[in-house]
Amino acid sequence: MSDADHEEVVLNDETNLITTRQGNYRAKVGAQGYIGAEHQVHHVLPCGSSNKSKEYYLEKLQKDDPEIDLGLAKKLLEQTTHWDVNETPNLIGLPTRVVYALKFGTEFGIPLPTPIPINPAVSCNLPIHLWNHTGYSKAAKLLLDDVWAEAKLKIEKHKDGKTTLSATDIKDAIQGVSDDLRDGITTTTRKRTKEAWRSGNNREIFQIYPFPVG
Repeated sequence: MSDADHEEVVLNDETNLITTRQGNYRAKVGAQGYIGAEHQVHHVLPCGSSNKSKEYYLEKLQKDDPEIDLGLAKKLLEQTTHWDVNETPNLIGLPTRVVYALKFGTEFGIPLPTPIPINPAVSCNLPIHLWNHTGYSKAAKLLLDDVWAEAKLKIEKHKDGKTTLSATDIKDAIQGVSDDLRDGITTTTRKRTKEAWRSGNNREIFQIYPFPVG
């Protein structure tokens, strides 16, 4: 790590680390993933997972050092790391369950909308957005928990009353977690076929989580 990566920071009002849902993120997905009829835009590294993981890290900082100025630590982290959960590298379009109901039949008790969307993307082979999103979000948080320490926050108070601040931008490490999650979502090892759908025993194949092993 060079001196430039961990130079002294002067705090201002900038917040460059965004971990909560903001803005018109749905318009930013572009052609990534499934964007046909009945699609939803998924945060690859979910907002809730990123925000909870960040808060968990800050709580741990305070637990390890009860004297730390937690507000200052949070401002330092959010100013020096430039990553936004709502930007294109962290977005992907995923189908709702209706897409597979239109494609393969109405197994799993899925009601079709009225009117029925025309021409769902028959080539779609991505998981259903909200099927086991809870498990997905928990796994995403655990992956991100390992990243924050790389920010190497330093708050040094000197005898003359001056406080010096320094930190490392960990945007690449956070995006690395997002990229790993995307790989799990888009893996081609799961074949979401008519037979798998209609058997009624293969719901997990269509879920967003868990990812296939191997």
